[in-house]
Amino acid sequence: MTWMHTATSTHPFDDLQVSPSPDVAPLARAAEALLHAVKPLHTLDALKGTPAVVRVVGSPGSGRTLLARRVAQCLRPVNRATLHEINVIRRIAGLAELEAPVSPDEAPRAFPHPKQQWIPLRAPHFTVSAIGMFGSGVYPGEIHLAHGGLLLLDEVHELQAPIQAKLVDLMQRQAQNPTAEPTQHTRGTPGWAFPARFTLITLENPCGCGNLNNTARECVCTTGGVLVHRARNLIAEAFPDAPVIDLDVMRRVAA
Repeated sequence: MTWMHTATSTHPFDDLQVSPSPDVAPLARAAEALLHAVKPLHTLDALKGTPAVVRVVGSPGSGRTLLARRVAQCLRPVNRATLHEINVIRRIAGLAELEAPVSPDEAPRAFPHPKQQWIPLRAPHFTVSAIGMFGSGVYPGEIHLAHGGLLLLDEVHELQAPIQAKLVDLMQRQAQNPTAEPTQHTRGTPGWAFPARFTLITLENPCGCGNLNNTARECVCTTGGVLVHRARNLIAEAFPDAPVIDLDVMRRVAA
């Protein structure tokens, strides 16, 4: 069984849809659901006030990161201006520029490389520092490098609470004014103001051990432990109406 994207695939979800494995088949439906939730947020077509936050819940090994990366392959920069902003930030950070199609007519359907994508996709580790996440004033942080794309936060419960709180504030302000001018997200000496408009995807375990809804493994967490684990996710508490893709539940229903 393989989830790797092959050169013969014509769409990021094709190999998931045709896989005979009962473990992989539900991922195709989950991928479509995740794309359906992310796309209007990415293209700014969602209603004003809707936070650009999507939650993906699943036990370890359920395919959370795989789905998020596949969805990134299906999205394009919103417009040429956004693509220019993306590449300016990437040049400052010393990263290669993206050569991305904007209109659907420009985009070929084939994806010859498993990691090919047309929008920024950042996935900082949960040990990232505040400077690493929000920048230093003269150097862009992860939120700026994710501008115009996706910011994936795996094991979001382990992310420092002050960083989560600052992200919540940023996403709330972004929801109220998606086209606001860039602001500086750092403290101290004044620096450059980089834009930071992105869709936040949190990848979460349902409990401390990760097996709360897993039929293949037994959960060893107590009820109190589950509540404490969930309380550490400030982003989920701040956005209770954010779309949730629960991979374990979808797999159990499919069975």
